[in-house]
Amino acid sequence: MTTAPEALAYRRATWHAARMQGSKRPPRAGGAAIALLALGGVIVGNHYGQASIGLIAGLATGGAIALATWLLDRSRG
Repeated sequence: MTTAPEALAYRRATWHAARMQGSKRPPRAGGAAIALLALGGVIVGNHYGQASIGLIAGLATGGAIALATWLLDRSRG
């Protein structure tokens, strides 16, 4: 085990180093879809007098979009 002056505990090769350094592009995130659609669902649901159902629908839709984003990003490498 070698130590670098700027690191507390530095190892040259760890179990996740190859996977983290092998990606040429940053991963996509779907968290914004969950947050925005949850807020949008509350607003639309509140307009119809059903804010809770709007929140659940927004979370479900945002979760589906985030899952699809993750699966597409994972399949592209």
